[in-house]
Amino acid sequence: MRVSFRSEGGRSGRPTRRWLAVSTAGLALLITPLALAQGEGDVQGRAAAGEGEAILGGDRNPQGGDANRYEVETEIIANTGRDTYGTRQSNLGEGGGAIYGCRSTITSANVLDPEANTPCVRVNNLGGGLAFQFRSKGPLGGAIEVGQGGDGARPFVTNATGIATGLNADRVDGLNAEQIIAQAQGGGATGPAGPAGPQGPPAESISTFDTYFEVLDGDQSEVTLAENGPLRYFARCTVDDGGTDRIEVLVESTTGEAFEQDEGQLTASTPAVIYESIVGTTDESYDNDVDEGSTAAMEGTTGSYLAIDGETLGLGLNIFGHDCVVAGSAFSAEGDL
Repeated sequence: MRVSFRSEGGRSGRPTRRWLAVSTAGLALLITPLALAQGEGDVQGRAAAGEGEAILGGDRNPQGGDANRYEVETEIIANTGRDTYGTRQSNLGEGGGAIYGCRSTITSANVLDPEANTPCVRVNNLGGGLAFQFRSKGPLGGAIEVGQGGDGARPFVTNATGIATGLNADRVDGLNAEQIIAQAQGGGATGPAGPAGPQGPPAESISTFDTYFEVLDGDQSEVTLAENGPLRYFARCTVDDGGTDRIEVLVESTTGEAFEQDEGQLTASTPAVIYESIVGTTDESYDNDVDEGSTAAMEGTTGSYLAIDGETLGLGLNIFGHDCVVAGSAFSAEGDL
């Protein structure tokens, strides 16, 4: 395009002011649309690289290498129906469908805050349905790799405390089920041993030595752990009692001539709580060192003796898919002690 200026000179040969003003205005009208087109998507007063331009398939966008990059969000807005998607990325070859990279960092202790801790990928369902779904035809659904791994790395966090259907948690507080049972039965214990409990009856007078691993489901569900004559130890599970879950180990006697250690007489058929564990409703808990020493009960008429050692007792809440779990050992004897 050629822009020419017409000169109608006076005696000096210079253009008159009238024609100069008109020519300048015309040039401005021609240049302004071009400047607007090049500067569309302007960021901080300058034209951003690639903003406002079409995306080219099979190429890097925007053009120009690392020096050029988008500096504002690129939005794709759709309004589609059920079982359709705003965008679809697929690969008919053996490569992947999409890869996303970023360099965000954690700046807040609340890792669930996306404004302070911006994730590389965020999925936000504003309609109350599923936020994500992963599906694979293979035997492995996927992998989560965190730093160098180990006990200091966590795969994810969640504010949901309900049971994840189908999720197999093999460990509780770093122990698997076999280790929990072994500790409850007195084997494989970690850390220094606690003080010894009261001296029990001579070996020849011990009539039974019982071990148990029992689960309880439902509010006020009970299970007998050990019994001897009129004496009985049992566990009781309490679910959602004012926002808490509780498991208790209790002792009771069918007669009024029994006593429990230094706690005084046991009223007939009125149980006394020996050990207990309480957590918030649906919280997970396992305590395998409930108390130092044994709790023993004795019936004065028959000489029946029953004891449970807190060092070998395990109380669990909301683990292994059950409301309550109790494990441990007890011994009983008859006759004079």
